[in-house]
Order: sequence, then C-alpha cells, then structure tokens
Amino acid sequence: RRVDQPIPEEPPIPWPDHRVPGGADVLKKQAACPFQSFAALRLAAQPIESAAWGLSPIDKGRLLHKILETLFRDSIHSHRELVTAADTQELDGILDSHIDAALAAHPCDPADPWQQACLEAEKRRLHARLNDWLAVEIQRQPFTVEACEQKLPGVHIGELPLHLRADRIDRLDDGTHLLIDYKTGDVSPAAWRGERPDEPQLPLYAAYGNVPTLSGVLFAKIRPGETGFDGRIRDARSQLSATVSPSSAIAKDPYTPALRDQWATVLRALAGQFLSGESAIDPRDSKVCGQCGYHALCRIAELRLPAADEDPEEEDSDD
Repeated sequence: RRVDQPIPEEPPIPWPDHRVPGGADVLKKQAACPFQSFAALRLAAQPIESAAWGLSPIDKGRLLHKILETLFRDSIHSHRELVTAADTQELDGILDSHIDAALAAHPCDPADPWQQACLEAEKRRLHARLNDWLAVEIQRQPFTVEACEQKLPGVHIGELPLHLRADRIDRLDDGTHLLIDYKTGDVSPAAWRGERPDEPQLPLYAAYGNVPTLSGVLFAKIRPGETGFDGRIRDARSQLSATVSPSSAIAKDPYTPALRDQWATVLRALAGQFLSGESAIDPRDSKVCGQCGYHALCRIAELRLPAADEDPEEEDSDD
C-alpha cells in the first residue's frame, strides 16, 4: 500500500448474541465515552489501581452496603419495627451488631495495632453515618422492606441482556414499590438527564427492571451534611414523608409513566450503540477524562495536540 493512501476504516464489531456484558455500568460507560465501554468490556482492560493507606473508598462503600443489607434483611423488616427499636433504645445495639459482623469479615491482621485502630475508627464513622440515615428512615411513611440486594430477572434492552441488582425494594402501604439505591458520593437526579446520562442506573431499573407497580426510584444519600432521599417519586408527601416540602424538587418533579418512557428511549439508544460496536473516543465532557483510567489506550491527549506543521502561536494572532 502506498504511504499516501488512507487506511480504510474497519466496520464496528457487533456484540456477541446472548452474551451478558455486565450491569448498569455498561450503559454508564457507553454514555460517558463509547471508548470506555469498548476498552472495559471488549478489551477487558483494567485501570491501574492506586494504593492507599487504610480502607479504600470502594471498601467503605461495600461495608456500608453489607451492613444495610443484613440490617434490613435480618433485623428490621418494616417502618414499624424500626420505630419500635428506636423507641425501646434497642436500635443502637442492633446497628452495632451488624457493623461488627461486617468489619469482622473484612481482611485484617489481628496482630497489627494500626489495622485494628483503623477498623475502630471506621466503626465509629459507620455508626455515625448510619445512625443519621436511620433517623431519616424513621420520618418516612409506613413501608415494608420486600428485598435487599435483589437480582432483577429477565432484563433485556432490545437484544442486550444485563445483570441488574437492586440495593433495596420497599413495598408501600398502597401496594406500590420503591427502588432505593444507597449512595455515599455526590449524586443528583440531574445525572439522569439528556441523551448521555451520567448515572443511568436507576432510570434503567425503572424502565427495564421488571419491578411491578413502581412508584419511584430514589437515591439514599448517606453522606455528612447531605443525608436524605433524592430522586423521583409519584407523591413524595404521601408515599415518602409528610415532612417533604411541597416546594422541594422531589415534590415538584414526580415520577411519571412519561418520564419512565423517556428514560427507556434514551437507554435503548445507548444499548443499540453498544451492541453495534460504537467505540469512538468521544467523552461527554471534560470531567469524563478526569475520572477515566484508559488514557494510555485512547491517547486522547495526542488528539488535542497541534499538528506538527502548525504554529500554535499563530492561532491567536488576531489580537
């Protein structure tokens, strides 16, 4: 081939039929930058993890999820039981028993005083965060915890099968259900907007999770100074808490069938792009590159360099 002849582009390679690529993270990566999903799921590339002292953020998140799973699966099954445990001064002891069990299962050298001190500090932190969270749950309208860490069966977006697991599904007194997702990071329903949503997980559960009589999807935000619910629910005051302000976003922007259908359309388009092999280096915004671990593969920095025959100083010569 002559040097001056362009190299023909290869057509995208479709995803193999009936092979499950993963969960909601598939569409999250596709929306953030198609090359992310290509690198992670087709090339099986893994970002280089950085070492850290003590528990990593991932470790802390897993501990919190495990504690809430066992707490609401084994000890507290409803709003009534939660209020009773608080009124009888038993809730602190119940919470500590689940924290201790989760920490006991975490790898740790009992002869290392530093590791022991680290876990003791984490126990205090977890108790404070979860105690604040349970105070929010106590203010809710009546509910029953129907499932924790529940696999959602038969999830397909067109020809794309996915494995989905809900942190928690609550049944309300009116017979409808709420999907709840625990979050310790900075999240907002604003991340569900647009053709390339930042956080498509809960819209995906709502549109394709096959949860019957769904009344809403909510973030359970468990973080200092921001502990509370956020998301979309059909009637926040009657189904979540009478303390919700009528002027708040969660009350003014309810969950509706039209919203669910809008999410379904966006997610179906993303699933189609993934299935067809769309892998362009096309980050949604600059924040995507700042949080991506695939720079060595996509080499996006090279795309932003001036060409060798350009003089970068001449571009601003109009001044």
